[in-house]
Amino acid sequence: MIILSKTKGSPVVQDIDKIDRIEYQSGSVYEGEVFDGWRDGLGTLTLSYGSSRHGYWREDHPVGRGTFFWPDGRFWTGYWVDGKKQGKGILTLPSGNSFECEGSGQSLDLRSLKAFNQGRDYGSGTYVGDWKDGKPHGKGYFFNFGGICEGEWLNGRMHGKGFKLYGDGNQAYSGDFVDWKPHGEGVMTADWNCRLFHLREYRGSFENGQPHGQGSCITFKNSVIDGCFVGGKLDGLGTMTGSDGAIYRGNFSNNMFNGMGKMTLPDGRAYEGEYKDDKLHGKGKIISADGEVTYGHWDNGKLTSG
Repeated sequence: MIILSKTKGSPVVQDIDKIDRIEYQSGSVYEGEVFDGWRDGLGTLTLSYGSSRHGYWREDHPVGRGTFFWPDGRFWTGYWVDGKKQGKGILTLPSGNSFECEGSGQSLDLRSLKAFNQGRDYGSGTYVGDWKDGKPHGKGYFFNFGGICEGEWLNGRMHGKGFKLYGDGNQAYSGDFVDWKPHGEGVMTADWNCRLFHLREYRGSFENGQPHGQGSCITFKNSVIDGCFVGGKLDGLGTMTGSDGAIYRGNFSNNMFNGMGKMTLPDGRAYEGEYKDDKLHGKGKIISADGEVTYGHWDNGKLTSG
């Protein structure tokens, strides 16, 4: 069965008589109607990073009316033309609040946002919710061309638990806020074409809007990293598990392997030693799958002696 949104905030279920399943090397999965090997007809494409698109397809491209779902619970219902979002649609947030919002290519045009509830002008945008002494205070949401902020407010500023949708709709944060910024514990997610955030998902501590402290993240290549972040970048000891099963344990700096570390490959081979900017650099040793050890010295990824 396929979920399609017909009205604001109300997905409905529609059955398909015949469902084919296609699994892609990227990890994405399609279930629905197929013609001559193409996604063609009504179907659901679930991407490897958790987002999915439900609706009609022609020769592998999304067309007509459909719904795009994000892993955090957001969804947008509208139309696709030539494989791209186009025209008016309805954006529904995890809270259930909905907005009229136009699609634009692979993104959303948040400049077109219109709330269905009556709001009041505040600063550079519109606020809907509780007020105190002429300022947002309590619970509510604010939106303008830069995105949407909803949750708890204190003396005119977002402060407490909340949700923020950024820029072109491809980056979102849910968690603690202090003075408008992510600060405390939270989750930041981004789509593949987001230029604002270099990770697909980050869960952990934030400070002044950036990952800072202990956290766990998933990269756009589906590697999983647990470690320490400083000012938005990996810095300190951590562990990275690649999508191919390779595991790195060691030091990070500036989002790269730097310092001492050990990389173990799925076949059991390993390198243990010094790294510089993701490359073998300095003293180290190669350990074969059967435990044989070879010592050497590397310069910028190249073995110079051993």
